[in-house]
Parts: sequence; structure tokens; C-alpha cells
Amino acid sequence: MESALGLKFIRCLLRHGKKSEARRILSEALRIVSRRLPHRTPEQILEQAVNNRVQSLRIAGIPIIPQPLLELTAVLAALQNGEQLKGRAIQSITKAAARRKERTPAARLAAEIYEAYLGPQGPEDPLRAVEAISRHVTYDRRSG
Repeated sequence: MESALGLKFIRCLLRHGKKSEARRILSEALRIVSRRLPHRTPEQILEQAVNNRVQSLRIAGIPIIPQPLLELTAVLAALQNGEQLKGRAIQSITKAAARRKERTPAARLAAEIYEAYLGPQGPEDPLRAVEAISRHVTYDRRSG
């Protein structure tokens, strides 16, 4: 995969300068995910997975660029902010894949890309966590 996003993934997977190993892991992971989603190309799967992870990072409110800088150069900062978020999303996917229990690195990465492709769900979804907290706070206000 020679797209810009694929190259970012390869750089993030790179260990001890073994670029061919990182390429092999990514291509095998995308092959595994493509079997689960036959109607999508690997590029579409990877793009959607990263976009979904970017959305969950935005919901979580991770600060990327200091506010004064954002006010000075709004257009440039917005572009940089998007690239930084994509980079953090890729790091998030690869770090979460490293913590998984699957047997091979490609299987771990494939499982994490697939979950990111499906979007935020479950207890790690920051939006649901915020909703649960707000319901709890509303309940406390009514009872007190």
C-alpha cells in the first residue's frame, strides 16, 4: 500500500528499521480485514478506520494545538490539526493492536483496524461515557 495513509501506518509500525516487515504486517492485516469486508478496498477500510478513530479523539477532546496559535493561523492550524489527529489516530490503532491477544502482529492489527472501521462502540466510546456521566449528574441534581 503506497498511499500517504499507508506510509504513515508503515512508519508507525516500523521497528528497528525493518520497513519491509512493517509493510508485510500492514498488507497482511488489510488482507484479513478485506475478507471480512469484501465490498471495500483496503484503502477505503484504512481511511474509514482512521477517520472513525479521529472522531473519537475529537470527542474525547484531546488538545493538539494551543489556542493562541489556532487563532493566528486558522487555516494552516486547522490543516495541521487534522494531520496531527490522523497521526494520533494511527498511533492509537497501532498501540491498541500491540495490547491485543491475537497470535500474530498482522492479526492483532487487523482486529484493531476492523474495530476502528466499525466506529466507536462499547465502554471505550467517549461519547457514551459523557452521556452516562451527564445522566448521573442530572439524577443527582434531582435527588438533592
